[in-house]
Amino acid sequence: MGYKDYASPDVVADLNVLFNPRDSQSRIDLINQHRERAAWEAACAVERFIKLEKLHFPLQRYRRPQSIGPIGNDRDED
Repeated sequence: MGYKDYASPDVVADLNVLFNPRDSQSRIDLINQHRERAAWEAACAVERFIKLEKLHFPLQRYRRPQSIGPIGNDRDED
């Protein structure tokens, strides 16, 4: 048994391209395609996360605690 027994046909086709030492341009194209897809999926996940955070947690909850102290121009003038 090999990876072909556990993977979908699309994954098997991609792996065959990656493991084919004679076709380097197809391998480069496939890697770039997956990079673009991964970047798109990551952007969508971040967008979903932000939407969920805004729905469930008001922004006031994330204010900087006073115990941290002043930052930059936030200093209180006595």
